Amino acid sequence: MGWFLVSIALPLIAPNILLMIFGFLPLPAKTQKLVKWAAPIKDGQLCWAAAGFCASGLYELSLAKEVVSGGTALPMGYVQSGLILLLVMSSFVAAGGAVFPTKLEVPSGARWYKHYKAMTASVAMTFFAGGAYTVVHFGAVLS
Repeated sequence: MGWFLVSIALPLIAPNILLMIFGFLPLPAKTQKLVKWAAPIKDGQLCWAAAGFCASGLYELSLAKEVVSGGTALPMGYVQSGLILLLVMSSFVAAGGAVFPTKLEVPSGARWYKHYKAMTASVAMTFFAGGAYTVVHFGAVLS
């Protein structure tokens, strides 16, 4: 449980912990407007965590003899290919969000998940990358 909290949960909740701390500071009104839950992740920045999860999973796979999940061995090549594909996709979303930022305010009549496309994609990719890294970490049979 400690590994999961430190390796998966903390990188994902740290930005919101900082936002809560910033909420207590006497910031100017113009700056206070930017202290919202979506501000640190609206442009796909969670994909940097997903890239880290993928890289860590690939490192653990390089040390493993096999990966076992649910009592059956997973084909290592497919797991590595999936992690590499997810790493490349998340890098594109994270870099694209940095180059093409999304406005913080959702236009009237628009749905939030359509306005924040990079954030929605980054949440999904981070979820899959974190899950894959967890499966690799706990299923890797090290030699």
